Amino acid sequence: MINEEARRRAVQACLSLTKGPAIAASCYERRLLVQYIRGELTIDQVCRLLDK
Repeated sequence: MINEEARRRAVQACLSLTKGPAIAASCYERRLLVQYIRGELTIDQVCRLLDK
């Protein structure tokens, strides 16, 4: 099972790979993911906010 720290590193790596315009996260999505990487939000909170 992947722990939260490993998951945060994976999300951070994905954000680094998707900086191109075709698949880049929106500013809002990126901000939520950065907050997740920092441990300020849980992945469940990010998903709920993105579903709104």
